[in-house]
Formats: sequence, C-alpha cells, structure tokens
Amino acid sequence: MADAEHERPKAPRTQRVWLSVYWAAAAINTWLLVIGLASAAEFTLPSLVAVTLAFVSTLIGAIFATRILRHGVTTTVFVRSTTTVRVIAVAWVLLEVAIVSAGVLSVVTGIDTKDLDWSGGFAGAVGSISILAVLGPGYKEYREAVAP
Repeated sequence: MADAEHERPKAPRTQRVWLSVYWAAAAINTWLLVIGLASAAEFTLPSLVAVTLAFVSTLIGAIFATRILRHGVTTTVFVRSTTTVRVIAVAWVLLEVAIVSAGVLSVVTGIDTKDLDWSGGFAGAVGSISILAVLGPGYKEYREAVAP
C-alpha cells in the first residue's frame, strides 16, 4: 500500500511520445557516432564533426526533456518548453536519413561516397547551430519549465 502512495502518476501520452522521439534521435546519433568513429577513414571530417555535434545536442535535449517530464508539468508546458529540442531532434533525424541515403546510393550506383557527401558543410553548420540552440534557448526553456 505504501508503494501505491509514492507511485508517480503516469505522464500524458503526448509527453511520452515526444520523449520517445527525443531519445530515439539521441540513440540514432549515438549509433552513427560509434560507426563514424569506428570507420573514421571512410568519412569526411565535416561529417564526423556534424555527427558528434548531433550526438551532443540531441543527448542534452533528451536529458532536458526527461527532467521536465519528471517534474510533472502539464502537456502545454512540456510542449512549450521542449520546442527547441523538438526542432533539433526532428531536423537531425531527417538530415541523417539523407546522409545514410547517400551511402546507400553510393553502394547501389558505385559512385564514390565522397562525391555524394553533399551534407558535410551543411551538416557542420546545422551541428554548430543545434549545439548553440540547445545550450541557449533550449536551456532557457528547460529552466523556465522546472523553476519553482
């Protein structure tokens, strides 16, 4: 009976779904970072830097979202306070699909991967922006959500 008294109420479905998206983005970035580091000779430096920045920014964002959810906020507050994190997570997932697609296209067509790596400079710019966004506006949204 004592356990039931201290049990946390279940978070609303919307919050749980978005939290899953944030952690999925962080997991994808972790996987890509491990692959990139394991076969660094096959990837361009800008792509490795971009994946590293993606990993860091989505991991920080997922941690912020988890802490906000555990704080027991309303769905409106959760959605408002994870706007920056949501944009970063979705953008990175879409960009990484494009990066992986270039690798698949390379295998299918026989074209060199470096000729298809259009994303290096773009991904590096997005990486820099995403880390600044999660540490700037993302952190501000987090602090506002968990403030007493």
